[in-house]
Amino acid sequence: MGTVLVPFSQNRLEGFRVRLDLGTTPAFHKDLYLNGYLAYGFGDDRFKGKMSALYLLNRSPRMYVYGSFVRDLDNGASYYDEVGTDNIFTLAIRKPGVPQKFMQIEEKRAEFYKEYFSGFSHHFSVVHKQFIPYAPLPDGPTFPKNRPNTDPHTNLEVAVKLRYAFREEFLEGNYYRFSLGSKYPIVELKYALGVQGIWKSNYSYHKTSFTVSDYLKVAPFGQLYYNFLVARSSAPNCLIPCWRYTPATRFTITTSTPST
Repeated sequence: MGTVLVPFSQNRLEGFRVRLDLGTTPAFHKDLYLNGYLAYGFGDDRFKGKMSALYLLNRSPRMYVYGSFVRDLDNGASYYDEVGTDNIFTLAIRKPGVPQKFMQIEEKRAEFYKEYFSGFSHHFSVVHKQFIPYAPLPDGPTFPKNRPNTDPHTNLEVAVKLRYAFREEFLEGNYYRFSLGSKYPIVELKYALGVQGIWKSNYSYHKTSFTVSDYLKVAPFGQLYYNFLVARSSAPNCLIPCWRYTPATRFTITTSTPST
């Protein structure tokens, strides 16, 4: 039925929002997980929602296929430590004077993932997205059509991610799992291609990234986490894909101290 954080929320575009999540259990099928939600905003008088299906072809080593369709607002929160707006805390916690920024998205996604006992894995994805930005975000006239029969609000991306995590450990659930990390550095290489002219996709680009991350124990101070990222994009005058993935070199370190 979903978590206790998302049934009720509020934002400037939808006003008061309610949401209901539903998903199957292993009693329905031990390897097939169907999940979705339906949301309604009383301010804009619109329904939103998502449907997804995950089928586990193999559990160890893991292999699956995944597909989803979503039509909802996207506020750009895409990392585990970013806070989105679709939760009950938005009713009580909001920094004054900072306008919320939203896009309406319609996304179709297909994925295939396979890993090996060596710790190597590959992940393929095809994502078709349509965007409707709301003020104060820039709109379509700022980003004109790059060729006939395309839409500046539409993008089709094909991506592959190669990952090596030696002796990585996981906490397994019924269908999904949570990484507990590895004693060794985790290396990821990702390449994405923007496909122009298919399904009204307006953008043609190449994006690559390379990351190395690891947790290190530093006695007596606690734990140190580093994430080294090198990314490059060849996407000029790009409405959406560039927002998610700008050329960068980043080195991040965080520390945590054990509780006493």
